[in-house]
Amino acid sequence: MEKAIAFAEILNEVIFLHKNSFLKFISCFVRIRTLFNI
Repeated sequence: MEKAIAFAEILNEVIFLHKNSFLKFISCFVRIRTLFNI
C-alpha cells in the first residue's frame, strides 16, 4: 500500500516536472526503479 502511494506521488511529480526538465524525469524514473527494486 505504501509503495502504491509513493508510486502515485512520483508519477504525479513526473507528469508535473516532465515539461520542465528531462533530467528530472530521469531522476524520478530512477526513484521508481529503486522503490520497486527492478
